[in-house]
Amino acid sequence: MPVSRTAFASRRGRRSSRFVIFAVALVVASPAPLARSQDDAANRLLDQAAALYEQGSRRESLDKYREALDLLGKSRDRESLLVCCSNASVVAANLGEYEVSYSMASRALGIAVDLGDLEGQAKSLNNLGLAAQFLGRNNEARSRYCGALALNRERRDIESVVTNLGNIGVIEFNSGRLAEALSIYRRALALAREYASEPWAVGQRRIATANLGAVMEKVGESSLALEMYESLLRDPDLPLDQAASLHTSLGRVFLQLEDPGQALSCFEIASNEFESLGDAGGQSNVALHIGATLCQRLKRHGEAQASFGKALEIATRIRDRNEELFDLLFLGKCLLHTGDVALAVSRLHEALSVAQECGSLEGRWSAMFGLGKAAEVSGRPIDALKHHLEGLALVERERESHVPDAFRAGFLADKEESCAAAVRLTLGGGAGPTTPSERMVHAFGIVERFRARSLLDRLEAAPL
Repeated sequence: MPVSRTAFASRRGRRSSRFVIFAVALVVASPAPLARSQDDAANRLLDQAAALYEQGSRRESLDKYREALDLLGKSRDRESLLVCCSNASVVAANLGEYEVSYSMASRALGIAVDLGDLEGQAKSLNNLGLAAQFLGRNNEARSRYCGALALNRERRDIESVVTNLGNIGVIEFNSGRLAEALSIYRRALALAREYASEPWAVGQRRIATANLGAVMEKVGESSLALEMYESLLRDPDLPLDQAASLHTSLGRVFLQLEDPGQALSCFEIASNEFESLGDAGGQSNVALHIGATLCQRLKRHGEAQASFGKALEIATRIRDRNEELFDLLFLGKCLLHTGDVALAVSRLHEALSVAQECGSLEGRWSAMFGLGKAAEVSGRPIDALKHHLEGLALVERERESHVPDAFRAGFLADKEESCAAAVRLTLGGGAGPTTPSERMVHAFGIVERFRARSLLDRLEAAPL
């Protein structure tokens, strides 16, 4: 379910970091303080744009960069044009304008290549990866991030290497490759600890810890995730954008711990923080979480639909495909609760299509489970059983390949609904074997396969 944001670097090298929703990763765009423009008017606009961003006025900041771009496009000052395009890409991404961000980063990359500026090339590749990720092009995003990583290793820029590792980890996380994500986040944390005396190390340790918390949360280790998130929120120097994302993560953990009231309080805090930042992507994500809490835990389905609708409208407007995927999933499931099966099925098929496009394991399983429930409600048990068994098979394949051994049992835990539905449909006689004894054997086989995998996983994870 994760989505990324970016960080900003002013022309004088001041940085303000941006966490991710769900996976909590940082994407840093920090061009070097290059030569100042000889055009005083353009120079003033660049300074004003940077100052406006630091004040939280992101829309006004982007407008200033566009004004500066008009002037610099007519000059020979390519270095300042690079700074302008690079920073404009970052601001546009923070505003949810991912097509604009991609265009600006692409232009910055071309300028950096012309200038032979390896740092500029690395940062532009990083920003292109960010925009591609939000636009649902995860394979391209991974390629861009890996290109940036190679350049930064060549330049021996350890801070940027840590940043690139975190961003690659987000792609692995989004794709369901939790073992890979966990390994990458641990490498990032190890580097941040190794270079603890560097001024950037504290921020990068914070990011890596949050990323590890996201993995713990995903595999069902709620207490560990809670401890990590609460520890980070106690930091008095925590930037507001990171606090907003962490409040969102903390709310999810409280849901896992069966405390919807506390979860809703966390989401409302995050919503106010994202609103004050003008962060459309953050607002969409929190609206999704509020809707899920209202629907699944508090059974306030009308309010939940309104919240999901708000989340989907924002995600569609800013073309955040990963966010759009989960908005569609949760809206579809909520519509099933209210009896609007036809619209629910339509939304769930849309979600499945987006999940396949984005390569999201969680999205594909969730869509299959929702379609199975819809078929069951519609009196089509054969179709329902097919969807549930396909979902279980998908999860089992991915679990064997991409989930760390110590966490496989936890990974299966939140998929028990699919197992239960498949057993219920098999025993009901409307799908699968025809005789009662055959149905019992088939149902028992499903249960034993599921329980045996969980038991073996727990035994493998236990110390000898």
